[in-house]
Amino acid sequence: MSCLSIRQPAQQLIRNRRTHMHTIVNFYNKAGCPRGGGVPGDGVVVTRRCSLHRGLFQPSPTCARTRRDFKEHKTTLMTGMSPQVILLFSGKRKCGKDFLTNRLKEKFGETCEIIRISEPIKSHWAKENNLNLNELLSDGEYKEFYRLAMIKWSDEMREKDYGCFCRTACGNALVKPIWIVSDIRRTTDIQWFKETYGELVKTIRLTADEDTRIERGFQFKCGVDDVASECGLDNYNEWNLVINNGKGKQSLEEQLSRIAELIPVL
Repeated sequence: MSCLSIRQPAQQLIRNRRTHMHTIVNFYNKAGCPRGGGVPGDGVVVTRRCSLHRGLFQPSPTCARTRRDFKEHKTTLMTGMSPQVILLFSGKRKCGKDFLTNRLKEKFGETCEIIRISEPIKSHWAKENNLNLNELLSDGEYKEFYRLAMIKWSDEMREKDYGCFCRTACGNALVKPIWIVSDIRRTTDIQWFKETYGELVKTIRLTADEDTRIERGFQFKCGVDDVASECGLDNYNEWNLVINNGKGKQSLEEQLSRIAELIPVL
């Protein structure tokens, strides 16, 4: 086989890939944006940005729908891959969600990616108010001071589009076989993931008695612990797995093993 015949398929593949990408972007520009602007950061090179785009959470009405559709399918279109399983974790404050999901990440290593729906919320809030994003993402008093205001703002955004933060968080995630979503809080979060990813989704609820949560630093806060962000899934009963992470809990290894049973052979 000649060198030329080896090169030709690769060159054709590159041309097809470029044509496919350009077609997607042209469709987006034509259908969603009369000025033909691109969306920087969506995996393609754009030379200018449409003045109608006003940022992530306040796009022009003429661009919003097409941008949403583009975001939902970006991962598959640009890479041809998708996660093989998506683990959605829910639980009240100080029940141990971050601790358990971080240990799960350590167990599965580079095959998994942790996604936090709260990250785009906190990122926007930090930019708008000149705050320390790393502190907002941490589990400390700095975040708690701003929590109520962030909840109110994010609820307003969800009323307009219940999947806005889920969509953004997934759009920013690396494509790996296992996605761990560590902070599911509302039925609409689960709804969006199931509508978008179907049977790939597995739901896990962490519980812990109040005494244990208090030992971990929990203090009841009006407007935080009695609203949808903490109580929205209290009556949801369709969990694939419920784990007690309070008194009488199983060992960490036993907990991780139960979660691993939900993950297909990779």
